[in-house]
Amino acid sequence: MAKLALFGGTFNPIHNGHLNLAAQFVREVGFERVVFIPAKIPPHKDALDLIAPQYRLQMVQLAVDGIPGFEVSGVELAREGLSYTVDTLREFHRENPQDELFLIVGSDMFFTLDQWYCIDEIFSLATICCAAREPGIFHRMTQFAQQYRQRGGRCIVLNVPVMEISSTQIRQAVRHGQSIHELVPAPVEEYILKEDLYQESHARRVERYQQVIRSMLREKRVQHSLNVAEQAVHLAKIHGVNEKKAQIAGLLHDVCKNMKTLEMLKWITGSGIAMDNITLRQQQLWHAVASSAYAQNELDIYDPEILNAIRYHTTARRGMSPLEQVIYLADVTSSERDYPDVQRMRLLAEKSLKEAMRESLKFILGDLTRRNLQIVQDTWEAYNEYIL
Repeated sequence: MAKLALFGGTFNPIHNGHLNLAAQFVREVGFERVVFIPAKIPPHKDALDLIAPQYRLQMVQLAVDGIPGFEVSGVELAREGLSYTVDTLREFHRENPQDELFLIVGSDMFFTLDQWYCIDEIFSLATICCAAREPGIFHRMTQFAQQYRQRGGRCIVLNVPVMEISSTQIRQAVRHGQSIHELVPAPVEEYILKEDLYQESHARRVERYQQVIRSMLREKRVQHSLNVAEQAVHLAKIHGVNEKKAQIAGLLHDVCKNMKTLEMLKWITGSGIAMDNITLRQQQLWHAVASSAYAQNELDIYDPEILNAIRYHTTARRGMSPLEQVIYLADVTSSERDYPDVQRMRLLAEKSLKEAMRESLKFILGDLTRRNLQIVQDTWEAYNEYIL
């Protein structure tokens, strides 16, 4: 008689904690086979963030590939309607009548077994295996195991080193652009990034950011931001710059423009951003720095290229990326701008980002000089770079 363990779950996504748990049971109980079974629509969990079954199945396959005794089954994904554990156990019992069945569950599921469909039949078909997912809950788990044994259940509860990883943690890290290298197997990480899994769709992000600027800006400034985003996409398309990043940076470049001065300063200092004395004396420049800090800390934007495009859209700086140049020029050539020579600037921006930056900075420095205003270091350095 072989020992066959079934490990079900959403695996949204599968991670090193899942693999570690299975490996611990293989060592302690001696399973010959561990079958990972992704659920289609789990009846016991909120499926709000659940991605398509084919992606989860592929990630599990990538995770277990090459590990002796570990395999994958899509039996629950092929089943119509809700996926009940008892149905899967019945099917494996029919196909493997000589094997002893075990069911690996996480501690969160272990505490709710009495709510499962046909739990008494589950107890009769398989031994329940569980280990702590959090520190300090082993004693509580043994109490629940005793209760289940009193109603005929067979339970194995392991007190093993805890690997504190959750699928929710991984999904949030991906959305925030953070590394998941130590949380999932390398092939799973590569697959998530390749397929853009767990990322908010660009259309949904744009819609959300539009709602943000409408709630924070006066109507004239909202229209300007929409125009800048439109012009940024136009210039990005011409010059081979990422159009999605251009649209987001264009929408949010002025998000703090109508904020009170002290509130802007709070966002700047709270983010650890230092401003030089000249910038401190020119409050009309603060909104760009505050908007960059707000975008990162309030809107969960961690892309440095987008953040820099927002931050330097007013002053410019030395070494600007093509995206930063696009946002800077989109701001000065958006459709509502009507200053003399604006049409020439629009045509120049379409022709060459560098030439347009040079002409714009020449005009800005001349204007600041005529008005007897100090010039911040970033603008000086940008001018010197482009004029050469």
